[in-house]
Amino acid sequence: MTRLKRRPHDERGKHGRYIGSAPCDACGKPVGTAFYTDDDVCGGSDGPGFYLCDRKQCIARRDLPLDARRALYIATRGEQ
Repeated sequence: MTRLKRRPHDERGKHGRYIGSAPCDACGKPVGTAFYTDDDVCGGSDGPGFYLCDRKQCIARRDLPLDARRALYIATRGEQ
């Protein structure tokens, strides 16, 4: 797992609103400012497994075998 850059909580876009975060590929909730990527699954691309949050249930799901993680990430992205 690779930890990606953290964005500050008060970062705003050009429209003046706070910038939202991408949904987690494991649970579908926003990743917030602390997110990870599963290099084994996404292979350096922004495909399934790129955005992972640091919630306890998602950390536990990362212990699954590679094929099960890939299937989970693809299914979660498909629901969004």
